[in-house]
Amino acid sequence: MNSVKDYYDKIGWKKEKGKYVDTLTFTSDKGAKYRKAGYDRLREMIGESELLLDVACGAIPFDSNAKKQICMDFSITAVKEAKLNKPDGLFVLGDIINL
Repeated sequence: MNSVKDYYDKIGWKKEKGKYVDTLTFTSDKGAKYRKAGYDRLREMIGESELLLDVACGAIPFDSNAKKQICMDFSITAVKEAKLNKPDGLFVLGDIINL
């Protein structure tokens, strides 16, 4: 697990060409339409809930309609970036294994 955490702390959540390395590595324009449809379905299923726990939120937390959103990641870099990308969220440094 430390190698994955180290990757995200040091590389994955750094920006290149205005995008995160993780985003550039694991996404493509071909999947954008599919991802948007999936996110739209999730937003619909979650609705306007009181609270959403976004585990492994990464640098870009899920864009929900929840009144409050707790954003959790094991990468300190992800949490710092997530705060910039979702300033109204509540942030936790931790991982699901130790939840």
